[in-house]
Amino acid sequence: MVRALPFVLVSLLASAALAAEEREMLIATLEWPPYVGAALPQQGLSARIVSEAAKAAGYRVRYRYYPWNRAVYLGQHDPSHVGYFPAYYTEERAKTCHFTASIGPSPVGFVERRDAPVAWTTLADLRAIPIGVVDGYANGQEFDQMVAQRQLMVDPGVSDQMNIQKVGNGRLRLAVIDTYVLDYLLATSAEAKPLAKRVQRNVRLLSELSLHICFKKNDAGRMLRDAVDQGLRQLDLARLTSEYFKQLK
Repeated sequence: MVRALPFVLVSLLASAALAAEEREMLIATLEWPPYVGAALPQQGLSARIVSEAAKAAGYRVRYRYYPWNRAVYLGQHDPSHVGYFPAYYTEERAKTCHFTASIGPSPVGFVERRDAPVAWTTLADLRAIPIGVVDGYANGQEFDQMVAQRQLMVDPGVSDQMNIQKVGNGRLRLAVIDTYVLDYLLATSAEAKPLAKRVQRNVRLLSELSLHICFKKNDAGRMLRDAVDQGLRQLDLARLTSEYFKQLK
């Protein structure tokens, strides 16, 4: 019995290590500061919130970075990834996702030139203006429906930073962008910072959306969604957001 004890201990430790490994989740994401970024503190505001929610539910999260469309594809189809984030809720995405509860708000508006501000009341007022968007991003139900119905003209780009440059250099009058992302890029990006005196937020918000994790539409994805939601209920998102932006400043 005494001789068997070391073997039992080793077996228990191995089982514990295996259990710990099985409680890890790999999520596909993109570089989208200040929400997500490999070089950001805690890998970004959204990553911090997700990590803390997952930890409260007994999981550890790893993030792997890709261009957005690639992150969406791998999050949905690659066996090693459990999902992708941060994603806006859409009815189309809900067909392939188990969406978590909100991991925080995303105020979406437009970037415009300071010397040519655009006045608008409804999106119909913008029908004659080509609008920059990031390819693959959702931009709110009304906006996306009008684009699909060809009631709005859009100019797809590969990144928010490129769209800021297009507006700043006069190639576009407007581009859709999260206002936190705009402020962060104008303050920190080597490419966008020189344009800070040329561009600004439009005075009207397009919409205030919420961010989520999209887990795969299967039993494992539903289980992970439920676990993260349980963790999210234990967090004060407003406090975490305020603390994070103070930390960045």
